[in-house]
Amino acid sequence: MLFKDSITDQKWNIMVSAKWLDNHPVRSTIYNIISLIHEDKELQSQIDRVIPAMSKSTIVTSINNSFVVTKNAPNLQNCSISGLNIPLAILLESTKPISTAQATQ
Repeated sequence: MLFKDSITDQKWNIMVSAKWLDNHPVRSTIYNIISLIHEDKELQSQIDRVIPAMSKSTIVTSINNSFVVTKNAPNLQNCSISGLNIPLAILLESTKPISTAQATQ
């Protein structure tokens, strides 16, 4: 999920959650996402924070129960999910990246 703390914020926060990330150390998850962001200077200037969340956490469960994410990413405005006030957000579906070794098999 990309979200802003306020409508006037210039930068986005990234909350990432996926079952396959639950067993990865939080520091590793953050590092991997930041590494990808740093490959694109324009994107880097638009991101404020990276927040990993366990797939069974209350916020993730509430989002999954409230919204269906398909190819069309839902845009949310002025909503509250599990006590988190979200003035503006975009929900995205995560997919597990495949390694180069897996892709060539």
